[in-house]
Amino acid sequence: FCIDRAGLSVGDGATHHGIFDVSFLSSIPGMTVYTPATYDALRMTFRAALALGEPVAVRYPNAVEDERVKARFYPDGQPDLPSIRTDAGVDGDPEVLIAVHGRMASEALDISEALTASGYRAGVILCEYIKPYTRLADEIETKITKSVRLFVTLEEEIRSGGFGENLCDALERRGAFVHTDKLIIATDDNFAIPAAGQTVYEAAGVDAAGAVAKINGVLEASKK
Repeated sequence: FCIDRAGLSVGDGATHHGIFDVSFLSSIPGMTVYTPATYDALRMTFRAALALGEPVAVRYPNAVEDERVKARFYPDGQPDLPSIRTDAGVDGDPEVLIAVHGRMASEALDISEALTASGYRAGVILCEYIKPYTRLADEIETKITKSVRLFVTLEEEIRSGGFGENLCDALERRGAFVHTDKLIIATDDNFAIPAAGQTVYEAAGVDAAGAVAKINGVLEASKK
């Protein structure tokens, strides 16, 4: 299944955003969902999908690739199979770990930079696939080290039954949040209709500035 215009699509009407497919695809047993963030990753996931021999959805946005994402997560080129890419540990063990997929990798880099400027060490995990969530949780669990105070999932899709809820459930079953807080940032149960002067990401509550405020709120509350 080729999911074109995945996520929030600037210029489309509120009912036409690709924010609902992750939720219903995640409920289908045996479904695999690939979420490439670059052109090379898109080519790779199509090759992997054709070779898998099982139901696969490949999600790609109405957007160009971000050179910052390529430089940060693919310095050695594109691997042959979908996995996770991370910059965690580049600047020391992270206090905040952000899991993200697709176009939202760009927002995650902005968030990471803002948190670093505020004095928090932050790392980003870029997921080239999101389902099966059990396998994804296996890969991510090892990245939630003792230094991580807050684990964040960031997505532009609908929260209910989506990436954050499914991944956090799989991680919680493994005991990953015994000493770590978690925060799901996603589009809530509404249509993203921007007000005057707003971007569609601000309307959905998943823009970088809004996410930083939510993350800082949790971090400050945990100090009390």
